[in-house]
Amino acid sequence: MNKWSLETRSRVIVLALCTIGVLAMIWLFLIGRLEIRLENRQEKTRLVQQQLKNTRELIRRAEKYDGVVARSSLLLSGYENQMARGDTYRWLLNWLGSFEARHNITLSSPPPPQETELNVPPKVPYKAIAYTIAGTARYHDFGAFLADFENSSPFIRLNSLALESTSSGVENPANSGRLAFRMEFVTLLKPASAPR
Repeated sequence: MNKWSLETRSRVIVLALCTIGVLAMIWLFLIGRLEIRLENRQEKTRLVQQQLKNTRELIRRAEKYDGVVARSSLLLSGYENQMARGDTYRWLLNWLGSFEARHNITLSSPPPPQETELNVPPKVPYKAIAYTIAGTARYHDFGAFLADFENSSPFIRLNSLALESTSSGVENPANSGRLAFRMEFVTLLKPASAPR
């Protein structure tokens, strides 16, 4: 560099400074902006990938819950098939007939059922029907009947039960040891258009 003249050195220095300035301007205005755009796009890509991951997780959960809903619908359908439906008086007679056949009890003709208020917190599409039945049975037969009756449906709630002894058997020895009973119970009624 000692062999260069002062003018040549100045030109080389100016050229180097201009080159550095041009490179800095290219870096700031072209490459810097492109880097900012690239970072913005990378951030958007990360956000979209996170949203995609969340959406896939929701889809996976939805498929899982579809199975749960399908199983629950089948379970609800099974429960609804145990409910009283249609002509409730005929349903009661048929239902009680099966108990009379299984247990040594005698039932009198029940009065027609009465619709009552359903006192449960959630709003459900079912109605409540109250029944009153009376009959006679031996003590152990009545106990077996009552246990079977209570376990026969999850929708039956016993409201009242009255037991009293029948005659002492002096007039009719066949009635000796029999109980007279009167039961009031409530069950759910499946409406004709229950939702599925």
